[in-house]
Amino acid sequence: MSFNKKYLPTKEELITILLERGSDDFYRGYVKTVDAYIGSVESMEFMDKFVDKWTSTKKEFHSIG
Repeated sequence: MSFNKKYLPTKEELITILLERGSDDFYRGYVKTVDAYIGSVESMEFMDKFVDKWTSTKKEFHSIG
């Protein structure tokens, strides 16, 4: 068993990725199999907001708001 870490890009890059790919693909690539994140505070805060929205809605979305 391994420990899965993810190096996060900048917050701006994360916003662009979410906008282009949508929430389902973003979740699969950045949340589903990740145990720990490495990145800036802004990127971590963005991920927290994304997960909060992901767990509170069942609809596909392309921005956090």
